[in-house]
Parts: sequence; C-alpha cells; structure tokens
Amino acid sequence: MPVVIDTIPLITGRAPSNVTAGTPVTTLNGLTAIGATSATLTSAAGFKPGMGCLVDTLGNSEVCLITSVVGNVVTFADPLTIGHATGVAFSAANIPDGPVEKAGVIRSPYLAGG
Repeated sequence: MPVVIDTIPLITGRAPSNVTAGTPVTTLNGLTAIGATSATLTSAAGFKPGMGCLVDTLGNSEVCLITSVVGNVVTFADPLTIGHATGVAFSAANIPDGPVEKAGVIRSPYLAGG
C-alpha cells in the first residue's frame, strides 16, 4: 500500500499569480458560465481525472480539478467561479509546492474527497 508523505493543496477558483499554464494545452470549444461543472474542449487529449487545470491565461484565469473526461468534455470537482469565452486557453496547471495564501476551496488530488 502506498504511503503519502506529502500533499499539495489545490485551491480552486481564481488562479493565484504563481500558478502557470503547463501541457497539454487546448482551448474551450464553447463558453462556460459561472457555476458550470463541465466544459467542452477543442481536444481533451492528454487530460485525465485528478489533473489540476488552468482555464484562461489572462485576467480571468481560474484553477480547476478534473474529475472525469468523456470525449472532449471535462467535468470539474467544483463549479467554476468565473465565466469564460469560447476559444480561451485551457491547459494543465503548473502548481508550485506548498500552500498558496488565498481563500477558496482546498482539495488534495491524493486524498479521496479532497
């Protein structure tokens, strides 16, 4: 049985400045409203459940945690807190080690139920 020696909290919602875009990278294929729990991507290749993602890379960027991928539709652990336009960037999130000083929902992708 694996032993967890460290956890990295994932704060969903508006992205802190130290979270950056990683790979894979794609775009939204349709807008998302505040409160959306899923999004359709241009391509979901490379995305998988448990992956932290970054929606948009401009002033409205937001961190999300993927819980499922079916075709090009990704489902999130928490509702989005910002509306996003069609065509904005969607990528894996480079999340630094250690907690980020920001209010929000804290989830660990390493523990059942966050």
